[in-house]
Order: sequence, then C-alpha cells, then structure tokens
Amino acid sequence: MNDAVAIVLYGTISPFLKEDITFGSIIVGIIVFIVTFVGSMLIGVAVAFITALLLKNKYFRHDHHPLEAALVALGAYASYYIAEGCKFDSIKIKLSGIVSILFCGIVMAKYTRSNMAEKEYHKVEGLFKIVATLSETFVFIYIGTSLFLEKQAWDDGLTWTFIILCFAALAWSRAVNIYPITALVNYIRPTTMRISSNMSFMMWFAGLRGAIAFALSLESKEDMDEAPANVIKTATFFICLLTVLVNGGATEYMLRRLGLFQTS
Repeated sequence: MNDAVAIVLYGTISPFLKEDITFGSIIVGIIVFIVTFVGSMLIGVAVAFITALLLKNKYFRHDHHPLEAALVALGAYASYYIAEGCKFDSIKIKLSGIVSILFCGIVMAKYTRSNMAEKEYHKVEGLFKIVATLSETFVFIYIGTSLFLEKQAWDDGLTWTFIILCFAALAWSRAVNIYPITALVNYIRPTTMRISSNMSFMMWFAGLRGAIAFALSLESKEDMDEAPANVIKTATFFICLLTVLVNGGATEYMLRRLGLFQTS
C-alpha cells in the first residue's frame, strides 16, 4: 500500500512542479489523488473479478486446460495496461497501472485462486516468482552499475545535502507513522496481541528503498529540469543501495538483538 500511495502521490504532485501553488491547486491535487487512486483500484478489482468469473465455470479447465494459467497472467497485465491507457490531460489525471495491478493481485489471490485447478495454480505461482526474482535482480544490477558507471550528480554541492535531508525525512516520516499507529492498534487489541516496543522499532528500522523509488527517480527526468532530476536520481540510487546493504544486511542481527528472531 505504501508503494501504491507513493506512486499516486508523485503523479499528483509532479504536474504542479512548474506552476504556482495556490489554495485552488491544492484542492485540485487532493481530488486528482483520490480519483487516480480509486480509479486505478477499481480497474484492478474489476479485471480480477472478471477473471475469477471466467474461471468459475471451469470451461478452460475441461476443454482448454493450459489456458487457465495463461488467462490469470494475461488478466493481471490487462489491468495494468487498461489503467495506463486511462489518461485525461484536460484535468491532469492519469491512472496508475501499478496501483491497478496491485489490487488486481490482491483480489485474484482471494477469489481467482479458489477457482483454479491446483496444477494450474502452481504454474502461475512459479511463473510470477520467476518474473519477480528476475525483475528485482535487474533493478539492483541497474542501480549498482548506474551509480558507479554512469555520470551522476556527485559534483553538485547540493547532492550530499539532499541525501542527508532525505535520510532524515525518511527516518522521521516512518517514526511518525509507525509509533502512533502501533499505539492505536495496541489500544484496541487485547494485551496478549499487542505490538511490543521492540517490534515497533524493528518496523521503523526495516525501511528499505527499492524498485518503486528507483522507477520514480527515473520518471523525474520528464517532469523537471535536468539538474534537479539528476540530483534526485543520484540520491535515490545511493539511498536504495545503502538501505538495502545496511538496513537489510543488519536485519537478522537486529532481530536477534531485539529478541524477535524465531527458528522453525
């Protein structure tokens, strides 16, 4: 959900980067955010339900067995392309394919999966695991090679200042989200199910940045001038690598240190 919100929020704010910010533009931004998020979500949910209904009559299972898995995969990508094609320039609204496919996957996991043959389900599961692993590997290879082999904005004096400010903003924003929400959850939960302070700290510590931040930093080249876009891209690449190596690498140690590590 945080990735989906980040994508829609970026898409909402970026058209206003070169305009004067007024009260009216803020209201427009809020409306655009809501319409983009809800519209993308509804497309993903609708495609998932259509796919589930198509599989429910078991026509593909009886007569065209291999097509069951293909229909699920194509349905997921259809939700992405349908949302990406919904663009309304006059009101600055462009639906998000990533948000659409996210909610499509959530609904498919609940309803489409139960209408599939077990054999076809394992085919789809294996396919998406392979695609996800390859995509994630490609993203981090690209980030690593680009950071050190492509021209970056290290010579710009603002880059390191921006990186430091970004780390401070990331730490602060996670803290003001996690701790109040955890306190609220603990207030309505029974004592035996409450989230401990160590768990809350671990949720704050595990703030890794990856593919979504990387993709949005590349998109910034189209939405702003070259110099600030390069600073954002360089800072994002550096933050992605550092959080994955430091926060990700120290995860097991922190879990053991905080008494949260459990062996099966």
